Amino acid sequence: MKNIYIEKLQTLIQQSKFKPRTLNELREFLEIRNAKKERQLSDAVEYLCSEGAIVEKKKRYMTIEDAGFIKGEVIRSINGYMFIREVKTEKEYFVPPSNTKGAIIEDKVLFEVVKELSNQDEKEKQNSVAHIRGIIAREKKFLVGTYIVDNGRACINIETKHMKEKIWIDNSRHAVEGHEVVIKLNDKNKWEVCEVLGHKDEPTTEILSLLYNYGIKAEFDKETLEEAEAISQEVPEYEYYTRRDLRQESIVTIDGSDAKDLDDAIQLTINERDNYLLSVHIADVSYYIERESSIEREAYERGTSVYLTNKVVPMLPQRLSNGICSLLPNVPRLTISCEMEIDKLGNVLDYNIFNSVIQTKARLTYEEVNQLFKGNIEVKAQYPDIQQMLKEMNTLSKVLQKRRYESGSINFELKEAKVIIDENNVPTDIKARERGDAEKLIEEFMLIANETIAKHFAQAQLPFIYRVHDAPNEDKIILLSNLVSRMGYPELTIDKAMDPKQIQRLINGIKDKDLIKVIHTLGIRAMSKAIYSEDNIGHYGLSKEFYTHFTSPIRRYPDLLVHRLIREFFLEHNITKKNREYWAKILPKSAEHASRKEQRAAEAERELLEIKKIEYMSAFEGLEFEGIISNVTEQGFYVELDNTVQGFVLKENISSELQFKEDLYALIGPNETYVIGDKVQVMLEKADKHNKKIHFQLKKHGI
Repeated sequence: MKNIYIEKLQTLIQQSKFKPRTLNELREFLEIRNAKKERQLSDAVEYLCSEGAIVEKKKRYMTIEDAGFIKGEVIRSINGYMFIREVKTEKEYFVPPSNTKGAIIEDKVLFEVVKELSNQDEKEKQNSVAHIRGIIAREKKFLVGTYIVDNGRACINIETKHMKEKIWIDNSRHAVEGHEVVIKLNDKNKWEVCEVLGHKDEPTTEILSLLYNYGIKAEFDKETLEEAEAISQEVPEYEYYTRRDLRQESIVTIDGSDAKDLDDAIQLTINERDNYLLSVHIADVSYYIERESSIEREAYERGTSVYLTNKVVPMLPQRLSNGICSLLPNVPRLTISCEMEIDKLGNVLDYNIFNSVIQTKARLTYEEVNQLFKGNIEVKAQYPDIQQMLKEMNTLSKVLQKRRYESGSINFELKEAKVIIDENNVPTDIKARERGDAEKLIEEFMLIANETIAKHFAQAQLPFIYRVHDAPNEDKIILLSNLVSRMGYPELTIDKAMDPKQIQRLINGIKDKDLIKVIHTLGIRAMSKAIYSEDNIGHYGLSKEFYTHFTSPIRRYPDLLVHRLIREFFLEHNITKKNREYWAKILPKSAEHASRKEQRAAEAERELLEIKKIEYMSAFEGLEFEGIISNVTEQGFYVELDNTVQGFVLKENISSELQFKEDLYALIGPNETYVIGDKVQVMLEKADKHNKKIHFQLKKHGI
């Protein structure tokens, strides 16, 4: 039953009319006179407290602002010392061990500042001090660590990027030393083992541990699988008559050779005005997933598919992701299409968004299309009917790319690594992921479709979920500009740090291939993170006023939401006030949740990639390698090898006289200076998989 007092109190808060009151005073203020309404008010107050909208202080309920509290999130917990980040400003605070209120990593908390930074503190890189006053929400239901016995007591040793703690436990569940285990809080608020994953050295254990650590579900709920099983793998006959039937058109997919969740297909023709007619057809996943269904709820919770080194944790059950929703060749599939008329300069002159049914004529791979573009005769012979269309696609792709760069889009070209894994989950090689014209073609076509959809909604002034990217950190951009100038490129100096065209000029102006890698990495670090939002602030990195994610609804929840919004507002014309208000209320929370899940999935993917790199390098301990200094810190510097592996050289192993100069990206001593971008020769001392670190010893500088 709907609780009217939640909305009443929320309205008072929004209008700044919620004054500190006891529960009895609230009853009087709201003129509540019967027991049923009193219970509703109590439930509403309890709910708003749990959401962090109001708090109880000295027996009065008040807004967090009136209480002097701030919303934050626990971001690090190291040996009892905790750090939290303010939600609004992203400012970080230190929390002493005695004032954590039992919070753990990723908890949403309310905190009070007890010591602000002085100017001297800022220079010494100290944090303001805060005390946690309450826990709003616990993101992590479980923790994962290694079972050990310390001084006769059972405990769990947790070693992650953001958490290093020993947690004493009540119940070991037959775990033995070296086991990776999952722990949770019991009814007595004590930690206990709830699952033993296996020994920490077993290859399958590390993936299970990683998934638990990041809150990623490996399996689907029974109800979700049952719902998926009930969905027919055949397109209903009536859909051929209610949609635009494009089954006879020359529509193709282009994906990686191992991809199974094919959610985008494309076609290109030239119209009577000699303009391009680009059609982007996206799997109509929202057709198969009902609102409030178990599949929908689990897709929301997962937020995204997770792509690990040799395993995919999908957002949707395989019966959907690899079955009826996947745009497989020569079978009918339901799609939502965005058809765009584009001139020879890359301008979208007109567009149409509609329901469709397609039947792709070929399932192409990036490798095949790249070979075709290079003139490979065998590949040409395989696809005689579509090779001309593919060539025209390549031409349009380059037109769109040129237009995007001219508008100020920033392109960071970093070498991505792919770790080759054998059947026993053991890494056998590290290779660079190649990006040819085929990959760039798909990227450009998806970008223009996403932009078109976003612009359509923005102009209609309807609730929507945008993909936004704020301007970069100005101080970091200036530091980067100064570094590039000192390295021999004074002509690339930036005088307007927020101008994307100047950043683009700096990025593209570096000619030394080793320096390019370093500058591009530093450029990415200076950028803010792209997130999802109901408020459109544009996309700085792409230099686009309007942008969203529409093209991957099989693997990204925001894309699925965009499809729902297209269906309800434009295809079904449901633009009633009630529906607009529903989405305006839903989207902010959905955007924040999706952003958080995306970030967590990316961290999990990166962490496992790094673990596998370390595991691969362990066979080469004692050998020497050439690399470049990729980052400099107070403690030493990182060296990146040509295969993208990074390790650390401790300053104390070189000289105690070296001084860190942050603005110069350097360690400076009386006889030697180590600067980011310098070439060095190092010896691999230790590849430590469990501590997730590679240790190098410096052998030669300036090779």
